Amino acid sequence: MPCSQVLESRIQQVFTRPAYKPMALQLIHALSVHRLTTSDIYTTLGATAEELRDGLCLFQPGIEELGGDPADDLLSQVETVLREVHKTVSGQFISSNPDNRQYYLDGPDHFVGQPKDCVALGKRTDIYGITKSLRNQAFVRNGSKWPRV
Repeated sequence: MPCSQVLESRIQQVFTRPAYKPMALQLIHALSVHRLTTSDIYTTLGATAEELRDGLCLFQPGIEELGGDPADDLLSQVETVLREVHKTVSGQFISSNPDNRQYYLDGPDHFVGQPKDCVALGKRTDIYGITKSLRNQAFVRNGSKWPRV
């Protein structure tokens, strides 16, 4: 996804919390796929931190050692990573809806400077290739492919 690639590139280059970078990239990929599943790419619907935590089977080393409930600690970490992603890109590519606590990638007209690839995405070009690419990435974790169900 061209806009997702711009966001991913910024996270790779300037994300301030290296330990959370893998989770940040997983969250970006999930929000990218979610954006493709909406009937209108301009809608302010996305996924909550809880949905991302539970739907992505996220794991962060050391989370069980924090002393609290691991699910709550992981949720706090997902929320922290989402805020850090938002801060890293100055809120340019990712937004949240305070009414429903959902995070989503912005539609093409929200980008400062209108990157050419983002405008093309707004016309829904090459959706099959984008989805196929993200689907293939989604099954890779820690260098090995997960079995597909």
